[in-house]
Amino acid sequence: MGDIDARLDEVLTFLGATKTRATYGAVAAIAGGSAQSIGGRLGARRPAASWVVNGSTRLPTGYAKNELHPDLTQNAEVIRSGDVLKRRLALWLSGRQGPF
Repeated sequence: MGDIDARLDEVLTFLGATKTRATYGAVAAIAGGSAQSIGGRLGARRPAASWVVNGSTRLPTGYAKNELHPDLTQNAEVIRSGDVLKRRLALWLSGRQGPF
């Protein structure tokens, strides 16, 4: 699972750097596994992992207020598609800036 977890870490780094939320399903499409498995793979609830959210609530599942990133709702956007997340991540990794 090393490569899969490295990809998940890469996605979390992107989401935090761009202050953008993405759904569990979108993240699973990139990091592998199911949407239901992502929460467990994120590890301890912490601000850096709170960018991965439930599509309906737009918040991470089961997080206490002190576990949320302080900028979590600064950007209203929530990436809901694995394809969109993949494209945005690739652009970010290549060092290109918007538009996405």
